[in-house]
Amino acid sequence: MDRFYDRDQAATRLEELASERRKVLSGRVNSSAVHMADLEPDDIRVIELTEGKKSWRLCLQELDDEVSDELVVRIQGVLTKNNLVPKNTRLCAQQKATLLTQSAEITGLKTRTFVAAMGNLSSIEQKFGEHLPGIDMVNSDGFTEASTTYSANNRVFTSQSDAPHEQDNSFHEGLDPLGHMARLKTGELIHAPENMVRYFKRAHVKGTDFKYEAHVPGGFKIGDIVEMQVSFVAFSTGNNRVKITSRLQAITLLDRKFSKEAAAERRRARAVEDHSPAIRRKVGYFPEDDDDERKFKKSRTCSPERERSD
Repeated sequence: MDRFYDRDQAATRLEELASERRKVLSGRVNSSAVHMADLEPDDIRVIELTEGKKSWRLCLQELDDEVSDELVVRIQGVLTKNNLVPKNTRLCAQQKATLLTQSAEITGLKTRTFVAAMGNLSSIEQKFGEHLPGIDMVNSDGFTEASTTYSANNRVFTSQSDAPHEQDNSFHEGLDPLGHMARLKTGELIHAPENMVRYFKRAHVKGTDFKYEAHVPGGFKIGDIVEMQVSFVAFSTGNNRVKITSRLQAITLLDRKFSKEAAAERRRARAVEDHSPAIRRKVGYFPEDDDDERKFKKSRTCSPERERSD
């Protein structure tokens, strides 16, 4: 975001939307969707998954130990970095394909709800720490309660050996339009369900009613107000250490008024800065051309060289 982006007005609108979404989520009963600002450590537990690559997930406290709903938190912000469509996939070598990620970063513009949400990140680390005593916890994203931005990502591929019972899935048509990533899915790599990021946009219906529709990965712009849906996963990295990551599950476009206005202001400013002086172009023949021709002929007739030759 640059000088053309109205941060103050965007912050006001962001807080309105975040407060609205927070109220809606808090009114739901037995829902796995929780606003990050309202996350209660006592309502969640850690589940260990031993199939494939060992990992730990945050889930809701349930009476049924056989099935648990994974915790998916929601947080709203202004999009500051956008890598929802991975770049340079054509040049990606097979051995580097596992490093391809989809990611997004948002800022809260110091709004009250965003600050409250960031304050709960320590609770997440604490919950993993209670389940894994004596293990060194590493927050791979490096966020703290004082952070002004938050990001989440999801890898495009999973090794089949890490997810032995998962099936390969096709890419969203907007994610791999030229098929470069599909050609990397040979042998061991799959696009598993947990690698799939979903994309939505909030559409106005009538009055104050809205609905959520499917969107495309390339339909998000810097400066858009968005909502991210994120889960939390911990992996062992050896040496008695565990890495905690924020996994992007979905992203929703809530409002793009301010990004559109900033883009329009940017275009107008560029038009003024790039203004070049006017240049006229004359093509054809004009009356003065005839006068010059007559003068030239007359000068030749009266020249001393001409008289001597006669």
